[in-house]
Amino acid sequence: MRRKYITVPNIISLGMIFLVVLFIYLFSRGTQTVKFLSILLIPTTFFMDWLDGYVARKYGEETSFGSFVDVVTDRFVEVTMLLYFFSISLIPIWIPLYFIIRGFITDLIRLKATRNGISVYGMMKSGVGKFIVKSRIMRGISGGSKIILFILLPLLYLHHTPKLFLITYIWLSLTILVNFIRAIPVIYDAKKMKII
Repeated sequence: MRRKYITVPNIISLGMIFLVVLFIYLFSRGTQTVKFLSILLIPTTFFMDWLDGYVARKYGEETSFGSFVDVVTDRFVEVTMLLYFFSISLIPIWIPLYFIIRGFITDLIRLKATRNGISVYGMMKSGVGKFIVKSRIMRGISGGSKIILFILLPLLYLHHTPKLFLITYIWLSLTILVNFIRAIPVIYDAKKMKII
């Protein structure tokens, strides 16, 4: 891959950071209506995550730096949102800590793999591992679960009902489970390949 830093996909990725900061600002300072409307920024942020990859592939702007920017912005969005939800007492601290540690471990493994000339998804050797980590279905389930969770949590904050509480925490549990399951093949195949 060639080195190119200022690309449309990278600008799109960095726009995700702006949208998350804007969501937090509006949700923490706005009226009830503004808070509700700010929730629309969440699916927009995740759409931009899909869009940056689509644009990179379609226009041949895939770069190592772009992959790095994509991972960093994805983690920023995930961790910032979870820490914000902790700060407004929607989730316990162990949840953002889990995602930080899980992300750190898998990203460190992937970084070591790429330094050894192995692509992020190329390190997946078993059919099950490939399906769990790199298939569009599982990536969609993982991303989709986060989108729905990041919509449910602020809705719960605005309209705390027992039914919404139950739905949100069941969904939170499923999201944690999906992300845990997706980390297992990365760690397993890294050990088999002696990356860790």
